[in-house]
Amino acid sequence: MRTCPFLNNIHAATKAMSLEQAMSGLPMPLHPGAARFYKEKGLTVPASLMAN
Repeated sequence: MRTCPFLNNIHAATKAMSLEQAMSGLPMPLHPGAARFYKEKGLTVPASLMAN
């Protein structure tokens, strides 16, 4: 499970979260900056979560 130290420093609840699960169940596309963040962390962003 990969976590994000930046987010962990902002709020303790993020320590129970993982980057791999962060996009699970999202009902709408990601903001382009959020999509770039996940890609830079080495995750694949599903096409359904990419803004058109």
